[in-house]
Amino acid sequence: MMFWSLYSFPLAEDGKGTAVAVGECGLDFNRNFSPQPVQRQVFKEQVELAVELALPLFCHERDAHADFLDVLDQVPGAGQLRVCVHCFTGEEKELREYVRRGYSPKL
Repeated sequence: MMFWSLYSFPLAEDGKGTAVAVGECGLDFNRNFSPQPVQRQVFKEQVELAVELALPLFCHERDAHADFLDVLDQVPGAGQLRVCVHCFTGEEKELREYVRRGYSPKL
């Protein structure tokens, strides 16, 4: 169930004063301030918007590595995006997966 639409926000046509990335977005299953299915749906919509606008993603992921990658894998064109994962709670294995995919993890 979508509670709001990303497309309800106006986008500048001339490119001046516009965003340079989509974010901060991602999944936070550590605190769960929103139900996990809602987080997944909103994150998917944000990834779709990034693909449509050809903008990088600025993301975080807390205790949601598999779901995070699953959402990115579901969206056509997401594999071509530049992705910065500025926060994650994983271990070396997850870090290596981000690097393998060409993402920029920040420690």
